[in-house]
Amino acid sequence: MMQLLSDPNSRLHAAVAGWEHPLDRGAMYQLDTLDLLLMRWSDQGKFKPVPRPWDKANKPKTKSKLTAAEAHRKLRPHLYKN
Repeated sequence: MMQLLSDPNSRLHAAVAGWEHPLDRGAMYQLDTLDLLLMRWSDQGKFKPVPRPWDKANKPKTKSKLTAAEAHRKLRPHLYKN
């Protein structure tokens, strides 16, 4: 479980972090390189970095009011059938 949480390429990591989609490390490096190139080529003050999945704008606006146990029951109802 901890291995999945530490891997940004896993859907579990993306869901826990509030990302819209998973992103592997190679893509992160490519985004950083693209930002450096765009920053160099753009006029001063007009550069905008490429959005990342971990930007605050992409995080959910509301938080769940469910406890961990209630969420587990909703996600895995077949484990709690009487």
